[in-house]
Amino acid sequence: MPAVTTPFTMTQVERNGVVCLRPEGELDYATIEALRERLGQLDAHRKTVRLDLGGLTFVATAGLGVLLDASTRAHEHGAKLTFYHGRPEVERVLKLSGVDRLLTFER
Repeated sequence: MPAVTTPFTMTQVERNGVVCLRPEGELDYATIEALRERLGQLDAHRKTVRLDLGGLTFVATAGLGVLLDASTRAHEHGAKLTFYHGRPEVERVLKLSGVDRLLTFER
């Protein structure tokens, strides 16, 4: 039986000048450009962004790079980008890679 993959989607809601962006599905080489592009658009408009990782079922190393790049760009531009924690399997990848120590998480 072939593996079933969920489509990659993003939900975006803006309230009081804060954009909550929730990608859902697998963040891998096939889907990173969609997230990179959306985060780039938000950065260009200097939006405060909260990236909710709770909808991700998998994060590949390429996806980790997108998260780190977005965080670095926001910091360089004086914007605010924070993260909401994800599922245990995503949190495990963040911890094993050390990326969790480089991102700012909401509590």
